[in-house]
Amino acid sequence: MKEIRVQLKNKPGELAKLCETLERSGVNIITLFGGGFDRWGVVYLITDDENTAYNALLKKGYQPELFDVIVARIEDKPGSLRKMAYALAENGINIEALYLLDRVGDFVRLVVKVDDHEKAKEVLEREGYI
Repeated sequence: MKEIRVQLKNKPGELAKLCETLERSGVNIITLFGGGFDRWGVVYLITDDENTAYNALLKKGYQPELFDVIVARIEDKPGSLRKMAYALAENGINIEALYLLDRVGDFVRLVVKVDDHEKAKEVLEREGYI
């Protein structure tokens, strides 16, 4: 799965313009997170069509970046995220971004961006998170 990161001016209407670009391209946002920092904001997106989204944003003048991310599944109960985070940390893997994708039954699916994608996939598969 790919995540799209876009930097925006931190002012009213900028997120709306980005969403309009995606809407006009027929792209649906599955999940996102973001925040403003002084004059700039950053939005991280998972869409139903990352290639179309990326190209539409590029064409509109944004500078989108694509990153590999992992979808991990943890139990929806106290301690589950701690266990997954320790599994990565004990293998020298740093979590760079983490946010909710959805809930499925008794599980939560998370978008996980790490500094060593392949090693993290191996660890998370071995530990039963993917």
